[in-house]
Amino acid sequence: MARKTPALEIYDNEVDFYYNGKLSFDFCVIPPDGNKFWFDWLQDANHKSFRVVSKYTSFTARKELRGNIAYWYGYKKIAKKLHNCYIGESLATTPDLLCDIARHFLNIMERDSNIKSK
Repeated sequence: MARKTPALEIYDNEVDFYYNGKLSFDFCVIPPDGNKFWFDWLQDANHKSFRVVSKYTSFTARKELRGNIAYWYGYKKIAKKLHNCYIGESLATTPDLLCDIARHFLNIMERDSNIKSK
């Protein structure tokens, strides 16, 4: 089944970007800090969100305008509450940073589960 939402899948050293249901880019081939396609895609005004899937958890990244500058934010619903986390501008949005955001959401999930179990 083809993906409708663009997705970045991050597992260990393998990073794949799916767009329009097809593998559009493999970060193992070109380092992410030198990937013009990725940063051009993020900066395109028509691209407003994508899904991040990692070994830690998954979340949605959305582009939001603050004044004249576009910033990316991560969103994940945890225990019926929507959590968000600042990612940054497009040129700062790397797979490593997105993995850090996924770990942040995982920490919230673990914290919430520890609170409920007490």
